[in-house]
Amino acid sequence: MVMNSIEQTDIKLLATIIEHSNDAITSIDLNKSVISWNKGAQKIFGYKEKEVLGKSYEKFIPNDQIEKSLAILEKIEKGRTVKNFETTRLHKNGSIINVNISVFPLRGVNNKISGTAAIIRDITDRKNSELLQNVSFKIAEKAKMGRIRDISSLASKIYPDICKIIKAENFYLALYNRNDSSFSFAFHADKFDDFKDFGAEKFDGGLTDYVRKVGKAMIIDEDKHNELILRGDLRLIGKSSKVWLGVPLKISGEVLGVMAVQSYDNVNAYSKSDAKFLQFVAREVSGALERHLIIEEMQRSGEYYRTISEKASEITTVHNSEGKIIYA
Repeated sequence: MVMNSIEQTDIKLLATIIEHSNDAITSIDLNKSVISWNKGAQKIFGYKEKEVLGKSYEKFIPNDQIEKSLAILEKIEKGRTVKNFETTRLHKNGSIINVNISVFPLRGVNNKISGTAAIIRDITDRKNSELLQNVSFKIAEKAKMGRIRDISSLASKIYPDICKIIKAENFYLALYNRNDSSFSFAFHADKFDDFKDFGAEKFDGGLTDYVRKVGKAMIIDEDKHNELILRGDLRLIGKSSKVWLGVPLKISGEVLGVMAVQSYDNVNAYSKSDAKFLQFVAREVSGALERHLIIEEMQRSGEYYRTISEKASEITTVHNSEGKIIYA
């Protein structure tokens, strides 16, 4: 059958739309080999067309999603269409992509199914935003729920949530003691360093002390670290990392500690958005620390017990100097 000029124009128009779509539009044959790959697919997955044509589609699928993917293909081969299911796929660099996929059968001569086509939308940013909101809410709730026994117990509770947002395999929370200018570690997790080996005098002049002095969040990579050492602003303590991110814990403008994460193998492990997230966590922990310190001081003075005993039959709240409830 010979197509007329109008039909040819329509086909060219559709081909152009598909090629330049922001969504990945791909197709595979019955042997599950890639037979088409648009610019959207290259953008989302990181592979150029020549790198994937004729290759198995399974290279884009995480191991835990292969069975589900095969089950969906079985439905397609029976002529069914599956729309808008959310799953994960693999980027060329090995990272996980959250995607929304619609798949449908490709039909050829005599309407016979000859393969599968898919429209894939990257929803990673949306998923990350939802996760960030949920984790931030959980951390805020844990930091505010009643009295905490100590900051160590709070840190251990929120650490799994922190790991959901940023690379926190190597993480610590250090509190500063003004009396002897030392640091104590309320919580730590690290592949190489045992923080029990560090005495207060050994930690002075390190990255933690540097963030305490400057009083703001810092992302310091290996080059910046070496520069600061050469300038005499720092000294090397523990194993050198590719990148280090630290944020101060502040109460009424005074830095009482530092929270930090570091990566020993990826200089691009942390971004400005990671720093903002860790600053949020630091604010919540600082608020909990403030409540803890005020209650401790009240207990030492006896004021806490007098306050509770005088109003034991009523709802009792304790406020800080700014009018915020610190105990209920």
